Amino acid sequence: MSDPVHAESEAFHTEDMTISMGPQHPSTHGVLRFIVKTDGEVMREAIPDVGYLHRSIEKIGEKVTWHGYVPYTDRADYLAAMFTNQAFCMAAEKLAGVEVARRGEFCRVIACELNRIASHLSAVGSFGQDIGAVTPFIHALRERETVNNLMEEICGARLTYNYIRIGGVGYDITPATCGRISEFLDHFELIVDEYNRLLSYNKIFIERLAKIAVITREDAFQYNIVGPNLRASGVKWDIRRDIPYS
Repeated sequence: MSDPVHAESEAFHTEDMTISMGPQHPSTHGVLRFIVKTDGEVMREAIPDVGYLHRSIEKIGEKVTWHGYVPYTDRADYLAAMFTNQAFCMAAEKLAGVEVARRGEFCRVIACELNRIASHLSAVGSFGQDIGAVTPFIHALRERETVNNLMEEICGARLTYNYIRIGGVGYDITPATCGRISEFLDHFELIVDEYNRLLSYNKIFIERLAKIAVITREDAFQYNIVGPNLRASGVKWDIRRDIPYS
């Protein structure tokens, strides 16, 4: 007599589907659309429909000065605007042979690393929310708000900074702000354990993600993956350490 469970599993089959994922409403940030081909819960192909974020900023760059173009770089990634500021200014400095003063380098690194924390908090919090964990998202917003306040003290803006200049930065970081940054970092070092308890060591979080869409070391190299995702694939690489740019 055949096993009914085994027989049922053999008879079960999924149907390939083509699904339009997006586009989101134009008023939202980071609008995109994918044409996704799935086999059950397995995504076989994802075709991006590019153009929803196209703003002709390259063409605009032909009509403004080098300094005048810095604010446009903020819009490339509004959650990590400091890095696009720096990348553009470093390219211009390399072309012009401009050397940045040591204090300016320190200000850049401090501003960029604060922006990195805020950006990662957005990613970690929204990632948890996407799989049903609302609490980590609220906690991430709490710390991110503190970072945004510090960024506002440094450069007068909370998201699109226009802070880094060709040859340096727009404003110095005051001693009072440096003190508040140190206080936040001391506090944040303790808060990391809280995020680990809520997500990293959360059994439900792990079971929902383990062995799903695994990116191998080879995949990471092939698709030029960088940052935390590259390190999560087993590659010990950090550009700040391995190819220092500041």
